[in-house]
Amino acid sequence: MPQYQGIIQSNDSETVALFQDLGSQLDICMTTITQMPNFLLELQEEDYQVASIDFIRFEPESLKWVKLIRRLRPKIPLIVLCDKIEMNTEARIYEEKIFYLGLRPLDKDILFTVLKSALKITLNSQYEKFRKS
Repeated sequence: MPQYQGIIQSNDSETVALFQDLGSQLDICMTTITQMPNFLLELQEEDYQVASIDFIRFEPESLKWVKLIRRLRPKIPLIVLCDKIEMNTEARIYEEKIFYLGLRPLDKDILFTVLKSALKITLNSQYEKFRKS
């Protein structure tokens, strides 16, 4: 049974399959959600170590979703995927402290490293929290 929990919001079967494959290599059970409201509810109720959201085109409304996720879970490493993003929007999304912005086509090796790093950051954060208590 996987030791860690991850969540991805995506309607793209290839992206979901890629995250499932990489998650299994890293001992992460990836929960897949297709609708953003359900993703937000799940993210609020469960303790995930990494989260990812997938937009076809990153638009101003997409930035609102990112801001809402940040309010719900400010410390979770958030991976944002999209096909296309405007330059000025890209700068604004990094202001929301996302962990990684992945543009398609996604590179499996890079995404593996990103997920591994995200997991390491979460575990270090949990260790520090434990140490202080």
